[in-house]
This record gives sequence, structure tokens and C-alpha cells, in this order.
Amino acid sequence: MNHSTPPVLLKTIWLTALIGAGCIGLGILYYLNIRDRILLFLSLSVFLGCIGKALFLYRTVRKRRYETMEGTCISAVQKPFGKMQTVGLLDADGTEHILYLPKSCKMRVGRQYRLYFSQRPPSCSGNRRLDAALQTEGFLGYEGIAGETPSSS
Repeated sequence: MNHSTPPVLLKTIWLTALIGAGCIGLGILYYLNIRDRILLFLSLSVFLGCIGKALFLYRTVRKRRYETMEGTCISAVQKPFGKMQTVGLLDADGTEHILYLPKSCKMRVGRQYRLYFSQRPPSCSGNRRLDAALQTEGFLGYEGIAGETPSSS
């Protein structure tokens, strides 16, 4: 990959691969001590899944099959239950976008962000909530613009 690759996407790739390596490492150590084959196979399946996802992300980034969206956060609503939050983003053209992002994205109202999504065919169901959910399904990560860099997901 070249120097124009967003660091937040590289971090996501490396963390995904490291999680997989950690799972298989712990599975092997546990197997050597206890001889538990089930845990070994479960950790192997987690490892393969993580490596597969890391390779998919690497390929997506290398072939530049991702899109960026930049804008100012105008609302961030977290519900007490569930894994998603509703975020309103106002782009440079003045268009408001409603996105459903993981709660781990700590976005603050009034700050500017750049979000990365895998390329998807454009949604045109006519239902604003459904289109927003389909658009944010391919969320890869985000970063702050203008000096602030929150962590990715």
C-alpha cells in the first residue's frame, strides 16, 4: 500500500489480524496444557474468520474500493439498548445524512469527521431509515478532521 492509504483503515486491518492471532495463540496454549480440542477448533475458526476479514479489508483498501464522507456532526443519539447509534452528519453542500454507526464511535456534535465505507450500490428504496441502514452497513472506520483524531472501529 502506498503513503496515501488512510491510517485509520490500516489500523483496522492490523487490529483485526492481531485479534485472530491472539485467539489462535491462546487456543494453542490452552490445548497444550489441557488438551481441549474443542477450544482449539473454536479458536482456529475465530482466527480464520479474522484473517479472512483482514484480507478482505486489505483488498478493499488496496484496490481503493471504499468511499469517504466528510461532514460536521450535528447530532449523536445513543439508545440505552442496542449496538448502534444514530448520527446526523452535515456535509459541505449542506445536505444532512442520517447514519447508523456502532456505539464505539465517539462522535461529538460540532466536530468534523471523515468516515470510510466500502463501496455499495446506491440505495434507492425511498425509505430514509432503510437507505441509511443499508449505507452504513459497510462502515470501515472514521477519523476526526482539523486536529482531532478519535479512534476507529
